[in-house]
Amino acid sequence: MSSKSPPPTKSLSQSPTSPSAARSTSLLTIRSTSLFTLRNASLAFFAALLFGFWKRNIEPALELGGIWRIVEPHGTEGCRLVSELQACEKIVVHEPTGLVYAACSTIADRKAWLPALNYYNASARSGNDYIALYDPVADSFAKLDVIGLDDPRGLSLHGMDVVPSSEDPDMLWVYLVNHRPPVGDAESSTLAHSEDPSIEIFTTRAGSSELRHVRTVADPVVLHSPNDVAGSPDGMEFWFTNDMKDVDGWKVGGAKLYMIMQVAATSVGHCHVDRGCKIALDKLPGANGIVRLPATHQTGRLSKTDTKLMLGSATRPEVRILERQADDTLELTKFLPSDLPLDNLTVDKRGTVWAAGFPKGADLISKHIPDPLDNPSASTAVRISCASGKCTVDKPFESDGSNNIGSGSTTVAYDAERKRLFLSGTHHHCCSHSRLLPARS
Repeated sequence: MSSKSPPPTKSLSQSPTSPSAARSTSLLTIRSTSLFTLRNASLAFFAALLFGFWKRNIEPALELGGIWRIVEPHGTEGCRLVSELQACEKIVVHEPTGLVYAACSTIADRKAWLPALNYYNASARSGNDYIALYDPVADSFAKLDVIGLDDPRGLSLHGMDVVPSSEDPDMLWVYLVNHRPPVGDAESSTLAHSEDPSIEIFTTRAGSSELRHVRTVADPVVLHSPNDVAGSPDGMEFWFTNDMKDVDGWKVGGAKLYMIMQVAATSVGHCHVDRGCKIALDKLPGANGIVRLPATHQTGRLSKTDTKLMLGSATRPEVRILERQADDTLELTKFLPSDLPLDNLTVDKRGTVWAAGFPKGADLISKHIPDPLDNPSASTAVRISCASGKCTVDKPFESDGSNNIGSGSTTVAYDAERKRLFLSGTHHHCCSHSRLLPARS
């Protein structure tokens, strides 16, 4: 009897894949592909975010900081140092006499107390800032005697304007930004990073050794972080820049943060002695120097007040021309590229605006400001000339800071009558030129 051999067994490798196994494999493949695609999409998304942040924030900040900018010194001939004057943030030339008014401090006081740079060591400030009157012919200066200011906190100066009176040109209205420390314990947690700023209004006569106090204007809601001021010829009103944003009494920002983040969070305010203070224009980038423009700029249709101002930015290379409206607000009428971020603005008798530019802003912030005497900083004089509705911008002076010429300049002013260029900041310089400075774009 023959036996039946068992049926041949099939190897696993030869067995057909079951439908359920095939589905599982397919699902795993799809899932892996989806995860891979999702991961790539996430990476691409974050890469796009980083690239956008770089292009929108980091690259402009590096350009503004002058990382790749080459400083080309020119126009530095004939400059002399006035060694006694240091830490003079703002200067104004009185062209009828050729005298220069300067809002000065000391290096030590600036490093202790300057809210614009987040220096809030009130206990280390002296409160002995002063207005200097510099005579470039005699190459001498005098500290003006302050009469009638009763505030025991004294003066901690920043921006300034000197305006001839509309009734008597020999009488001058002097407007001063005063960074008063807060009333109370300045070291307490609630007051440690705050101030009680004001605009102090004085009168003087051209060449006088006295500065007479007229009034103090303060408004903690509107006038919360003043930087510069542009006054009127009647002593009754002024415009000012706030260089930070105020949030429930806390000052938010500062030049370094606003430069990196490209935030438009600063403002221009207006105060009238009888009508009070208001924000005239807000959401501005790095509002800093401000100047009232003379009649030579008043072209085109004007508001009934016939007032225009020029505003510089410390965080973007641009200036704005603003026109006053009937309700004391301001409207943007012209926008100009300036090539450099700017500090204070001044205007000469021909209507030309001069500004202190920052060709190496990163070095200024990281090296010069912490140690201004041992780390010279490059500076540029920017000239803005407007005629018949057209404006040109050029750079007739630039210094790399060698021999401290122009080092750390915060203001540039020009005496068009006598062809003298003044630079002030860490050091004060007077530069004489036999002709109008050549243009350099």
